[in-house]
Amino acid sequence: MYRQLFVSLKDFYRFFRSPKATIIIIAVLTGLFFTGLVIPQKRFYQSRADYERWKTDNPNISFILESLKLNEIYVSPITIAFLGLFFANLAVVVGHRIPVVLRRAYLLDRARPDPDFSRIKDGPDVRAIVLRRFLRAGHDSPGSGEKEDIVREITGFLSKRLWSIIHMGDGRSLLAVKNRYSPLGFLFFHLSFILCLVGGLLLTYSRFSGKLLLTAGQDFYSDMTEFREIREPRIFKAIPPIGIRVDQVEPSYEGGIGTDLKVRMRFRYKNEEQDVLVKVNEPVKKGPVAVLASNIGVSPLFVLRASDGREISGGYFILRVLKGQEDSFEMPSLPYKFHVLFYPEYAVDNGKEYSKSLELKNPVVHLRIERDEKTVYEGNLGIKKAASFDGLQVAFEDVRYWVDFMVIREYGTAPLFIGFILGCLGLVMRLVFYQKELRFYLETSEDGYKVYVAGKSEYYIHSFREDLDELVRDLQKTLTGSLSNEYLEGEKNDKGS
Repeated sequence: MYRQLFVSLKDFYRFFRSPKATIIIIAVLTGLFFTGLVIPQKRFYQSRADYERWKTDNPNISFILESLKLNEIYVSPITIAFLGLFFANLAVVVGHRIPVVLRRAYLLDRARPDPDFSRIKDGPDVRAIVLRRFLRAGHDSPGSGEKEDIVREITGFLSKRLWSIIHMGDGRSLLAVKNRYSPLGFLFFHLSFILCLVGGLLLTYSRFSGKLLLTAGQDFYSDMTEFREIREPRIFKAIPPIGIRVDQVEPSYEGGIGTDLKVRMRFRYKNEEQDVLVKVNEPVKKGPVAVLASNIGVSPLFVLRASDGREISGGYFILRVLKGQEDSFEMPSLPYKFHVLFYPEYAVDNGKEYSKSLELKNPVVHLRIERDEKTVYEGNLGIKKAASFDGLQVAFEDVRYWVDFMVIREYGTAPLFIGFILGCLGLVMRLVFYQKELRFYLETSEDGYKVYVAGKSEYYIHSFREDLDELVRDLQKTLTGSLSNEYLEGEKNDKGS
């Protein structure tokens, strides 16, 4: 029984690390992610009310989708399960390939090739270098010590050309490897794949985003109730404490079109605080948190007073009126609704009111006050001007910019960056610095030596053969010249004596 179970597990392991299993898992994941593009997902609805409205309109479909969590496909149990299978499959495949890669990089003892290199003499692509014997300086007989010198010359010749040399131990066989560690690129590339997947999943499931409206001079510190349009993270739900104080807003316009935006603010992250400058597409980043200024508008300061000058209510009201729209606001516990049109640089032409630009050079508001849907006041107010109605007085005291910030907290950028670098490194190692091998065998005869050379390359076989022919010619010149010079030096020494 146990033997049968062991055989079954072994067969499953063999199947699980096969390309077929990988293809099946990837196909299922692709189908699941494609399903998310077809089936309405919860996260894509603007608000909870919109989603509930869709459920009411489609009760049967919504019941099926919610039961199977197909409306949250990216975090559904079946998606998580197949992602786990994918990671397990990738880990098993890489783990199975590690010994093979280490052997090919000659990093394991058992990776050493067969030391009997004499067999390369019979190969179809072998090259041979023929060398004569000479009487050499410091030696007693022809050829004495030459074998070791020839091996040393070959080693030096190849080392200068960045070949890694592995001696076979018999004094006449050499293995030379160019780009010896190129096979490790396979591990780097697959490790990069894992890191990129981990980074992508972290970005997807840990991402928090929320919009935050702040008026110049206003302080914010980690009050989650002030955020709107929040996207909740699936993991790491706690948001690091952050603080923002908007000090100055500097928009730039050309022809009524915004060209630049600078927001000077005091930014606090945990216990660190600093003055920062936020520009368009240049957010402030601290740790996993990024703050981006996405839009601006104006916040007029209205103060409501009684007839005796006593202040009743007021404040800076965030309105979307900068570009000619009409907006409105109400004051707490008062029956009035205030409708506002805003002119940043007020002007009149032939009785028509307009704004020359979007810069706050001559701000004027057109104010219409309603009570029970009846207008009780309508007119224009400049800065420090007031209007009276129903025994009250409303004053337009000041105007400041507000900034719509996008606050993002996400993890995963570091694994993505490291994975990208490792992936590029792995591809370069495998496709540019691919591995080449040369095998040398030195054969001795009565009148000289023969150096047999055979080689192979992972890619570009034909160009490698041409390179090998050139290398053998250069090696022959080096060996012949070295032996001849030592022979001539030996003759000079003999004549001198």
